[in-house]
Amino acid sequence: HLLMNNTDESFMMIGKDMQVLSYNAAANKAINQFYNIALKKGLSILSLVPEAHHGFVTKLYKDVFEGREHETEVRFPNVNGNDYIYSNHFKPAYSDNKEIVAAVVTSRDVTEKKITEEKLIHNEKHFRALIENSAEGLAILSSEGIVLEMSPSGEKILGYLTPELGNIHRADIIHPDDIATLKLLFEEVVRTAASLRKIEYRIRTADGDLIWVDCTYHNLLEEPAIQGIVLNF
Repeated sequence: HLLMNNTDESFMMIGKDMQVLSYNAAANKAINQFYNIALKKGLSILSLVPEAHHGFVTKLYKDVFEGREHETEVRFPNVNGNDYIYSNHFKPAYSDNKEIVAAVVTSRDVTEKKITEEKLIHNEKHFRALIENSAEGLAILSSEGIVLEMSPSGEKILGYLTPELGNIHRADIIHPDDIATLKLLFEEVVRTAASLRKIEYRIRTADGDLIWVDCTYHNLLEEPAIQGIVLNF
């Protein structure tokens, strides 16, 4: 009892009649917080669930008593207008003779983890929207100049799709008078961690037009999330 009541995870044991058999202090605290009632033995688990969800919950416990495990995620509103988010694991409890006698429900607060994940997804969508709707081209190159990724605006400027470009510093697309200078600058960027260099040169688009591009190369090879040379043009 000391072990169970001094953990942050909530534990409940539910009988085949879907009534509470036992629980720990964390479960009682959570139920009291979200439902404003005290847990007690004999309480029907369905009394904690909206009537519209009774069918789902009954099916879930039926599965557990047939030997299958389940995981769910539930959200409860808090006073700040956000949500508390709990992850629940439903698992059959076996007696010594391998008979399923109860369902063990383990719940843990994953609010901070989920909110962090949701913020990352939100930020990524915003960043991607900025990249995809920018007039500036953006690419990530390997240390050999191979195009690993390119923004839609970059593909629109050059007329090439990312797989078609290969090495962006090829002599067949860079003006002959610019290729040597460009290769020297790129080699310098690759050799120097976090270096940033700017250059203008002429490049032939997929349509055959010769255009001037203003480029910035930034060495982020040692940045774990990038591991490449970032090219803005």
